[in-house]
Amino acid sequence: SNFNLFNIEAEPAELVAEFYVGGPSYEATQTNISNLLIAAKQCVIRKEGDIFEYAAVLIDRDSENTEVEPYDLLSLKFAVIRRKPLVIKKLEKTAVIYNEGNVPSGVCISISPEKALDTFTVAGITIEDLNPGTTYVIDGIVGRVTANGVNYFAHTDLVDFPKIQPGKNEIVMSEEIPVTVSFYPVFS
Repeated sequence: SNFNLFNIEAEPAELVAEFYVGGPSYEATQTNISNLLIAAKQCVIRKEGDIFEYAAVLIDRDSENTEVEPYDLLSLKFAVIRRKPLVIKKLEKTAVIYNEGNVPSGVCISISPEKALDTFTVAGITIEDLNPGTTYVIDGIVGRVTANGVNYFAHTDLVDFPKIQPGKNEIVMSEEIPVTVSFYPVFS
């Protein structure tokens, strides 16, 4: 979903973007090129009229003088994962959600218990020692488990970060408590 793919089956595609970069002087143009390269290292690219967005990592660059001072043509090559925007589903009980993507994608599960629980199981993952007022996140998109932002991995039986498969997915919960499921529909 991001480039922490955790055994995802989608291979990155290539995308090339070209920019005319200028400034009031040669030095300003070079500074603007540098700033663009920093912003482009890891980014999300969206194109007008395109239903997809592209999680992108810069893999190559080329700059050439345009003979029109002080402008340079900057060509950037990215490795990209094609996806649709983040889907967020709020659940209170076991439910079926649909992933319109055509490859498995990491899924983020956020748990907000209203009472103290010794254990809670969601999507086959058991988490222990849950307290009300604390948000527990099992994040298969970026690869971490937290309780109010603090590492909570040791309180789970997690072997593999959760994924959502293409099509219908049943999210089974051991109790009816508020859970939010988020994922990007990813396309090969």
